[in-house]
Amino acid sequence: MNFVKKDVVVFTSDYLKHLEAKNYSQKSVKSYEIALKCFKNYLCKQKIQQASDVTYDHICAYQRHLQDIGYTDATKDLYLRSVRGLFNWLEDMNRIFLNPAQRLKTPYYRRRLLPVPSEKEVKLFLKQPDLATDAGIRDRAMTETLYSTGVRVSELVGMNIGHVNIEQGRARIFGKGSKERVVPLGKHSVLWIKRYLNEARPHLCGKQPNERALWFGERGGRIHPARVAHILKAYSKNAGLAQVITPHSLRRACATHMLRGGAHPVQIQILLGHSSLKSLSQYLRTTIADLHKMHKGSRPGR
Repeated sequence: MNFVKKDVVVFTSDYLKHLEAKNYSQKSVKSYEIALKCFKNYLCKQKIQQASDVTYDHICAYQRHLQDIGYTDATKDLYLRSVRGLFNWLEDMNRIFLNPAQRLKTPYYRRRLLPVPSEKEVKLFLKQPDLATDAGIRDRAMTETLYSTGVRVSELVGMNIGHVNIEQGRARIFGKGSKERVVPLGKHSVLWIKRYLNEARPHLCGKQPNERALWFGERGGRIHPARVAHILKAYSKNAGLAQVITPHSLRRACATHMLRGGAHPVQIQILLGHSSLKSLSQYLRTTIADLHKMHKGSRPGR
């Protein structure tokens, strides 16, 4: 066994590089980095420097420490999952003999039900781009694609021109952990992508005609996720919406509206690239809330 005593700081740095190699988003890696920094600081106060010296009792004490600080349930869940992920990776890499986080159980908490834009709000939002400009045509194509496919913003900006099959109305998407899936684009998305490719992309790519990126920024090169979020925020304001529409709220809208339309949860799981149906619980809760409201207003619920 390739077992060595190594500083927790070095192991943590190696683990974060591993997450980057697994195609985790920059935001996710940063969240893990912050969470593990808290764990490292705790171990330092306990005068523990080697990963092999950490025991299950230490992790349980750390769990109580997070409770005493007063972190929210969501933050505690993230911090403990980060610790478990680190030690699971160390075990897989044969860097530790025993995994102290093997028995760690994170407490269940009910996730806050995030707002979902209505179909009427999404329809109004999609009409905001100025179609007299190249950027406006691009934005309409991007927002239609986000809504019709439910892809993550990192997956959207990572799309290459060769990933889209206009004739078949499909796109290859590379998600978390470089997992590949094929998603249907929908007729509106196909229509606007086709127009973007014919009218806007040739101008936006400028002196980079051989660039593989599907979506270009105004200054050339692949558009950045932060730029996409900024664009959506501006269109939300222009539409006069109470809630800002983000790339992820369009993803939630895609799933929720499909569920309301009768789609099976397994179909939505495949479309969104979730590893389990458990990830769809927030969308199912939304539709159940709608059902409860409708039931109260109907004859059987009175």
